[in-house]
Amino acid sequence: TGSILTRIHLKIQIQFLTKRDTNFPGRCPSCRLKLTISRRQSHSKSSLSTPANCNKVRQISRKAFQGRPSDVVEPGQPFALADTVGHFWEPKDFEALPLELRSVLDETFQEEEREIAHVLEHRFPSGSKLSAAGARQLGVSEERAQAWQSGSALPFKSTPPQYARKPYSSIYTNLSTLILVCVEILRLLKLGKAMPWKRMPWILSPTAIIVKTSPFEDDGLKKRIVYDCTASGVNPHLAQHAEMSLPTILRLLQSMGKDYFMAKSDLKDMFYNFPVRQADWTFLGFSHPVTGQYFVVPFYAMGIGCAPPHCQEFA
Repeated sequence: TGSILTRIHLKIQIQFLTKRDTNFPGRCPSCRLKLTISRRQSHSKSSLSTPANCNKVRQISRKAFQGRPSDVVEPGQPFALADTVGHFWEPKDFEALPLELRSVLDETFQEEEREIAHVLEHRFPSGSKLSAAGARQLGVSEERAQAWQSGSALPFKSTPPQYARKPYSSIYTNLSTLILVCVEILRLLKLGKAMPWKRMPWILSPTAIIVKTSPFEDDGLKKRIVYDCTASGVNPHLAQHAEMSLPTILRLLQSMGKDYFMAKSDLKDMFYNFPVRQADWTFLGFSHPVTGQYFVVPFYAMGIGCAPPHCQEFA
């Protein structure tokens, strides 16, 4: 997949719309960032995005979604990890897909197996890296240390109704975009930030992908999956949180004395560093766009309304 991604070329256009964006219901209708991704060919034209291949992927994916388990993990009900964590697809069911996509799925299956084994053995995802003992040594409050160890409770004012929707159609625009999404899910699996479920989460939020250039990524592209927790009903049922504000550059300069230095640090995948308690995992589900596999993000995800203020407090 690395050779594919290095040939991805990103074009970004700003489009101003006068009507609601159907890809992101509930979002600001005044503007939308349209991401158009095209492959730059260094040799003969590839057959990756031919109509025949696209139709084949849609047919196989549609069949996979239709055959998914329907047993739901209801909120407020205890559930056993052994009965919930797992997967329900096999690579042999997707052998008819283009090689570039199939190779990503083969590796995804292996990483799912690894993460499932870790969760069943340790009872928490492999991406949980925060240390409650270390936090206490730094003087963090006991309440915060416990939240970092066992996960924070999402501040629901009421329980959102059950919701399930596939990834947005923009993910299926072409096979290059679809492969980008599958590679990003694979990255989250490798980091231990996505957990495969063989039962259906109460909420399956629709997803999209944001791609932008970055000198810090191996292929020059930063890919991030966005979970539309507004459309799925999660955000409307969260309690109102205090507005978050950061100091302006002018205020920072005014607060500095003579010979002061200013520095900036950026924590990569910041939201994914802070765990959410197990009782709320069923609200944080999404679907793999090809296999239909259920996943939950047992951390603050990009799209949860309370993630920015909560994680800013943590930081």
